[in-house]
Amino acid sequence: PLPPGVPGELCIAGPALACGYVGDPQATAERFVFSEWLGERVYRTGDRARLRGDGELELLGRLDGQLKLRGYRIEPGEVEAVLVSHPAVSAAVVGLSGEGAGARLAAWVVLREAVAIEALREWLAARLPGYMVPGAWQVLERLPRTPNGKLDRGALPAPAAVVPAGRGPATALEGLVCELFAGVLGLASVPADGDFFALGGHSLLAVQLVSRLRDALEVELPLRAVFESPTPAGLAAVLAAQGQAAVPAERLLPRHGDQEAPASLMQQRLWFLDQLEPGSAVYNLAVALRLSGEPDVAALQAAVDGLVARQAVLGSRIVARDGEPWQLPCGRPVRLEERLVTADGLEAALSGYASAPFDLAAGPLLRVGLFRGAGSPVLAVVVHHIVADGWSLGILLAELGALYGAALRGEPAELAPLPVSYADYARWQRDWLAGERLAAQLDYWRSQLAGA
Repeated sequence: PLPPGVPGELCIAGPALACGYVGDPQATAERFVFSEWLGERVYRTGDRARLRGDGELELLGRLDGQLKLRGYRIEPGEVEAVLVSHPAVSAAVVGLSGEGAGARLAAWVVLREAVAIEALREWLAARLPGYMVPGAWQVLERLPRTPNGKLDRGALPAPAAVVPAGRGPATALEGLVCELFAGVLGLASVPADGDFFALGGHSLLAVQLVSRLRDALEVELPLRAVFESPTPAGLAAVLAAQGQAAVPAERLLPRHGDQEAPASLMQQRLWFLDQLEPGSAVYNLAVALRLSGEPDVAALQAAVDGLVARQAVLGSRIVARDGEPWQLPCGRPVRLEERLVTADGLEAALSGYASAPFDLAAGPLLRVGLFRGAGSPVLAVVVHHIVADGWSLGILLAELGALYGAALRGEPAELAPLPVSYADYARWQRDWLAGERLAAQLDYWRSQLAGA
């Protein structure tokens, strides 16, 4: 029990609390403790937090220096201790490099003698689980220190992703898969025997890899295949074995000019949830950008108009036809909304803007607001998950920036024409998952849910 603004350890209580760590009474006794204040058991998370004056809970990091990376808790000190036990390493620091889906475990090392980074990786891999082996490295002459001698983490340079040595591609197919691996992982190259996950890959990037393989080779490869065969050589062998059997019978083709289409399966799921809980903002995706300089409002509106014209699904609405959801043009433009706020009220204004619910049946399902009066202007972009996802947000913002720059110059934007629209994709998906394919899926789930 701490007053607002005072940091402390975040604890969790309630009927959903676990009984403890299975088979580990010592850790259970340390983390699952009885709270005299609450009169019940609580779980000590090890996270540092504070309750703000507005009632929001703010996470401030870890109390113990633990790192969290894609579901794993990592003690950096454990990795550092193994690193410095190598005869060639005199000092080491382990932390995270990058943010979000692109975050990697990174190591900064000071060496007594020359040693290949790949040798250090192999040293760690023989002593630690794979998720604790850094994927980015930087060799330093000395660790940066603050004036009072403490490690200055803010002065650590950005590390570079390490590509392990390995054999080159033996076939043209292996070469293509190596290129796709490198593109998804953001690396200059990947050897034919390079492990996707050891090089920093994870499930979200695996989805992108499968998508790029589909585009390049016109194959439908299950996501499971990337986990079972995580090297270019392995995946190339899977693709070669499948051959033409992997090519869908129906191609995804454009149907320009017709933006009325049945909802995709993903859209149907989100529409169904909206029927259960109308007016919910749970599936709002929002991003706020602080702008440098005064924006040209007319050019910004032209960019928004261009974006919606290009990505027609952003200007759509989702309505029911005979009980089934359809995506139809909204018929109303997305107007740039200008808001005047104070510095103290900016955060609350942005939060309210991001959490205002969308009316799926009315549309449009995108809104863009320009907030002024609190220093540099802030541009807020909010979109419903039924027409975009986290991966799409990067594309959306990049295209909005390109269109804005072009509008300022009075020139057409240098954006490649889109071969298909989302409406085309939804039609293809519905056509493809029909007949025997659909029957097989339904039979499977009837069997799995029998008696439920």
